[in-house]
Amino acid sequence: MPKYHFEHILEFLERNDICIAVHNIDGEVLQEPSCQNLLASLAELPTVRFICSVDHVYSQLAWDQTLTRQFNFVFEDVTNFHAYDVELSFENSRSCIQSTYSQQFRMEKVLQGSTVKAKHIFLLLAKAQISQREYYGVNSEQLYQLSFSQFHSSSKEMFKSQIADLVDHGVIRIDPETKCYQIPLPKGNSFFSLRKIHSRILDVLTNFANHSLFQSL
Repeated sequence: MPKYHFEHILEFLERNDICIAVHNIDGEVLQEPSCQNLLASLAELPTVRFICSVDHVYSQLAWDQTLTRQFNFVFEDVTNFHAYDVELSFENSRSCIQSTYSQQFRMEKVLQGSTVKAKHIFLLLAKAQISQREYYGVNSEQLYQLSFSQFHSSSKEMFKSQIADLVDHGVIRIDPETKCYQIPLPKGNSFFSLRKIHSRILDVLTNFANHSLFQSL
Protein backbone atom coordinates (compact mmCIF):
# COMPACT_ATOMS: atom_id res chain seq x y z
CA MET A 1 0.00 0.00 0.00
CA PRO A 2 1.42 3.43 -0.93
CA LYS A 3 2.40 5.54 2.06
CA TYR A 4 0.00 8.37 1.20
CA HIS A 5 -2.91 5.87 1.12
CA PHE A 6 -1.99 4.60 4.56
CA GLU A 7 -1.65 8.14 5.92
CA HIS A 8 -5.03 9.07 4.43
CA ILE A 9 -6.68 6.09 6.15
CA LEU A 10 -5.06 6.95 9.47
CA GLU A 11 -6.19 10.56 9.13
CA PHE A 12 -9.77 9.42 8.50
CA LEU A 13 -9.74 7.06 11.48
CA GLU A 14 -8.32 9.71 13.79
CA ARG A 15 -11.20 12.07 12.90
CA ASN A 16 -14.05 9.54 13.01
CA ASP A 17 -15.24 7.11 15.67
CA ILE A 18 -15.47 3.64 14.22
CA CYS A 19 -16.35 0.18 15.55
CA ILE A 20 -14.86 -2.88 13.84
CA ALA A 21 -16.38 -6.33 14.34
CA VAL A 22 -14.00 -9.25 13.74
CA HIS A 23 -15.34 -12.78 13.91
CA ASN A 24 -12.77 -15.38 14.96
CA ILE A 25 -9.79 -13.04 15.31
CA ASP A 26 -7.66 -16.08 16.23
CA GLY A 27 -8.65 -17.94 13.06
CA GLU A 28 -6.22 -19.33 10.50
CA VAL A 29 -6.71 -16.53 7.98
CA LEU A 30 -5.78 -13.86 10.57
CA GLN A 31 -3.01 -15.76 12.38
CA GLU A 32 -0.23 -14.29 10.25
CA PRO A 33 1.82 -11.88 12.41
CA SER A 34 1.43 -9.04 9.90
CA CYS A 35 -2.38 -9.30 10.20
CA GLN A 36 -2.29 -9.33 14.00
CA ASN A 37 0.13 -6.39 14.11
CA LEU A 38 -2.07 -4.37 11.75
CA LEU A 39 -5.21 -5.05 13.79
CA ALA A 40 -3.39 -4.23 17.02
CA SER A 41 -2.13 -0.94 15.56
CA LEU A 42 -5.69 -0.02 14.63
CA ALA A 43 -6.91 -0.98 18.10
CA GLU A 44 -4.45 1.51 19.62
CA LEU A 45 -6.17 4.45 17.91
CA PRO A 46 -8.43 6.25 20.43
CA THR A 47 -11.28 6.51 17.89
CA VAL A 48 -11.32 2.81 17.00
CA ARG A 49 -13.17 0.12 18.94
CA PHE A 50 -13.03 -3.62 18.30
CA ILE A 51 -15.69 -6.23 19.03
CA CYS A 52 -14.11 -9.62 18.42
CA SER A 53 -14.85 -13.28 18.93
CA VAL A 54 -12.27 -15.99 19.54
CA ASP A 55 -12.61 -19.66 18.78
CA HIS A 56 -10.08 -21.27 21.10
CA VAL A 57 -10.10 -21.17 24.88
CA TYR A 58 -6.33 -20.53 24.95
CA SER A 59 -6.27 -17.98 22.12
CA GLN A 60 -4.79 -15.31 24.43
CA LEU A 61 -1.53 -17.25 24.47
CA ALA A 62 -1.02 -16.32 20.80
CA TRP A 63 -0.50 -12.66 21.73
CA ASP A 64 2.72 -11.43 23.29
CA GLN A 65 2.86 -8.59 25.81
CA THR A 66 3.03 -5.91 23.12
CA LEU A 67 -0.03 -7.17 21.24
CA THR A 68 -1.94 -7.70 24.50
CA ARG A 69 -1.21 -4.09 25.50
CA GLN A 70 -2.19 -2.76 22.09
CA PHE A 71 -5.48 -4.64 21.89
CA ASN A 72 -6.31 -3.96 25.56
CA PHE A 73 -9.24 -6.37 25.39
CA VAL A 74 -11.94 -6.79 28.00
CA PHE A 75 -12.87 -10.46 27.85
CA GLU A 76 -16.42 -11.76 28.26
CA ASP A 77 -17.47 -15.41 28.22
CA VAL A 78 -20.33 -15.73 25.72
CA THR A 79 -20.14 -19.47 25.09
CA ASN A 80 -23.32 -20.58 23.28
CA PHE A 81 -22.94 -24.31 24.07
CA HIS A 82 -23.92 -25.33 20.54
CA ALA A 83 -22.42 -28.59 19.32
CA TYR A 84 -19.22 -28.12 17.31
CA ASP A 85 -20.86 -29.63 14.22
CA VAL A 86 -23.09 -26.53 14.06
CA GLU A 87 -20.03 -24.39 13.34
CA LEU A 88 -18.60 -26.99 10.98
CA SER A 89 -21.82 -26.87 8.95
CA PHE A 90 -20.70 -23.46 7.67
CA GLU A 91 -17.29 -24.74 6.58
CA ASN A 92 -18.28 -25.36 2.96
CA SER A 93 -19.70 -21.86 2.60
CA ARG A 94 -16.26 -20.27 2.88
CA SER A 95 -14.83 -18.97 -0.33
CA CYS A 96 -12.22 -20.90 -2.28
CA ILE A 97 -9.79 -18.02 -1.83
CA GLN A 98 -10.01 -18.21 1.96
CA SER A 99 -9.56 -21.99 1.95
CA THR A 100 -6.59 -21.73 -0.38
CA TYR A 101 -5.00 -18.99 1.71
CA SER A 102 -5.41 -21.01 4.93
CA GLN A 103 -3.69 -24.06 3.49
CA GLN A 104 -1.02 -21.94 1.84
CA PHE A 105 -0.26 -20.19 5.14
CA ARG A 106 -0.16 -23.53 7.01
CA MET A 107 2.21 -25.04 4.45
CA GLU A 108 4.59 -22.09 4.65
CA LYS A 109 4.68 -22.29 8.46
CA VAL A 110 5.41 -26.04 8.41
CA LEU A 111 8.10 -25.67 5.75
CA GLN A 112 9.80 -22.89 7.70
CA GLY A 113 10.49 -25.44 10.44
CA SER A 114 11.53 -28.23 8.08
CA THR A 115 15.09 -29.21 7.27
CA VAL A 116 16.83 -27.72 4.24
CA LYS A 117 16.76 -31.08 2.43
CA ALA A 118 13.04 -31.52 3.14
CA LYS A 119 12.44 -28.06 1.67
CA HIS A 120 14.34 -29.09 -1.47
CA ILE A 121 12.23 -32.25 -1.83
CA PHE A 122 9.08 -30.14 -1.54
CA LEU A 123 10.42 -27.82 -4.25
CA LEU A 124 11.09 -30.77 -6.55
CA LEU A 125 7.49 -31.93 -6.19
CA ALA A 126 6.14 -28.38 -6.49
CA LYS A 127 8.10 -27.77 -9.69
CA ALA A 128 6.71 -30.96 -11.21
CA GLN A 129 3.18 -30.07 -10.12
CA ILE A 130 3.45 -26.52 -11.49
CA SER A 131 4.63 -27.81 -14.88
CA GLN A 132 1.33 -29.66 -15.47
CA ARG A 133 -2.09 -28.04 -15.04
CA GLU A 134 -3.74 -31.49 -14.89
CA TYR A 135 -1.56 -33.18 -12.36
CA TYR A 136 -1.60 -36.74 -11.06
CA GLY A 137 1.50 -36.67 -8.89
CA VAL A 138 4.94 -38.23 -8.77
CA ASN A 139 5.39 -41.79 -7.58
CA SER A 140 7.80 -42.61 -4.76
CA GLU A 141 10.56 -44.03 -6.96
CA GLN A 142 10.53 -41.03 -9.34
CA LEU A 143 10.64 -38.51 -6.50
CA TYR A 144 13.40 -40.47 -4.78
CA GLN A 145 15.50 -40.53 -7.96
CA LEU A 146 15.03 -36.77 -8.37
CA SER A 147 16.05 -36.19 -4.76
CA PHE A 148 18.98 -38.62 -4.95
CA SER A 149 20.30 -37.11 -8.19
CA GLN A 150 20.42 -33.67 -6.56
CA PHE A 151 22.04 -35.00 -3.35
CA HIS A 152 19.07 -34.27 -1.08
CA SER A 153 18.66 -37.94 -0.08
CA SER A 154 21.60 -40.30 0.27
CA SER A 155 19.48 -43.44 0.65
CA LYS A 156 15.91 -44.67 0.36
CA GLU A 157 15.70 -44.88 4.15
CA MET A 158 16.61 -41.20 4.49
CA PHE A 159 14.16 -40.28 1.73
CA LYS A 160 11.33 -42.19 3.43
CA SER A 161 12.07 -40.37 6.68
CA GLN A 162 12.14 -36.97 4.97
CA ILE A 163 8.93 -37.55 3.02
CA ALA A 164 7.14 -39.07 6.03
CA ASP A 165 7.66 -35.85 8.00
CA LEU A 166 6.12 -33.78 5.20
CA VAL A 167 3.20 -36.20 4.87
CA ASP A 168 2.58 -36.23 8.63
CA HIS A 169 2.30 -32.42 8.63
CA GLY A 170 -0.08 -32.39 5.65
CA VAL A 171 2.34 -30.56 3.33
CA ILE A 172 2.38 -33.54 0.96
CA ARG A 173 -0.31 -36.18 0.57
CA ILE A 174 -0.42 -39.62 -1.01
CA ASP A 175 -3.20 -40.06 -3.55
CA PRO A 176 -5.19 -43.14 -2.43
CA GLU A 177 -5.80 -44.29 -6.01
CA THR A 178 -2.51 -43.62 -7.79
CA LYS A 179 -0.27 -43.85 -4.67
CA CYS A 180 1.56 -40.80 -5.99
CA TYR A 181 2.79 -37.84 -3.96
CA GLN A 182 0.92 -34.57 -4.41
CA ILE A 183 0.85 -31.12 -2.78
CA PRO A 184 -2.76 -30.65 -1.61
CA LEU A 185 -4.41 -27.34 -2.41
CA PRO A 186 -8.06 -26.56 -3.21
CA LYS A 187 -8.93 -26.45 -6.90
CA GLY A 188 -9.32 -23.08 -8.56
CA ASN A 189 -6.44 -20.95 -7.27
CA SER A 190 -4.15 -23.90 -6.51
CA PHE A 191 -1.82 -23.33 -9.48
CA PHE A 192 -1.09 -19.71 -8.57
CA SER A 193 -0.91 -20.46 -4.83
CA LEU A 194 1.60 -23.24 -5.43
CA ARG A 195 3.77 -20.94 -7.54
CA LYS A 196 3.69 -18.40 -4.70
CA ILE A 197 4.70 -21.00 -2.09
CA HIS A 198 7.42 -22.32 -4.42
CA SER A 199 8.82 -18.79 -4.84
CA ARG A 200 8.82 -18.06 -1.10
CA ILE A 201 10.51 -21.32 -0.11
CA LEU A 202 13.07 -20.82 -2.87
CA ASP A 203 13.81 -17.36 -1.43
CA VAL A 204 14.25 -18.89 2.04
CA LEU A 205 16.75 -21.45 0.68
CA THR A 206 18.60 -18.79 -1.31
CA ASN A 207 18.91 -16.57 1.77
CA PHE A 208 20.06 -19.58 3.82
CA ALA A 209 22.71 -20.44 1.22
CA ASN A 210 23.96 -16.86 1.07
CA HIS A 211 24.09 -16.68 4.88
CA SER A 212 26.02 -19.97 5.07
CA LEU A 213 28.45 -18.77 2.42
CA PHE A 214 28.97 -15.51 4.31
CA GLN A 215 29.72 -17.41 7.52
CA SER A 216 32.26 -19.60 5.79
CA LEU A 217 34.23 -16.64 4.39
